[in-house]
Amino acid sequence: MTIHELEATRQNPTEPFVEFVARWRAKAAQMTDRRPSEKDQVQMMVRNLEHDMLQKLIVVPLFTFKNLHELGVQVENALNSGIIPRTRKLTSRVISGSTNAGS
Repeated sequence: MTIHELEATRQNPTEPFVEFVARWRAKAAQMTDRRPSEKDQVQMMVRNLEHDMLQKLIVVPLFTFKNLHELGVQVENALNSGIIPRTRKLTSRVISGSTNAGS
């Protein structure tokens, strides 16, 4: 796992926050390069959150996984209960490997 592969690891639109964090951290543990600091990893992970979570967490100074986890769970619960309205409808994204599917 390289830093570029880790930077490309995004939260799927319907993936629960805690599952994304676990998946992302498991990938980070497999890094062959020097691992970034915890603060840099947290910032990288926040940038890869789905839209509504990103929108709420990008402005918060988060420096540890513990802080990210606590706040992320609270925000996700508020989104799921309707306390914070979603800006986008939750849908599964279909990602294709090629734009030339017919060729």
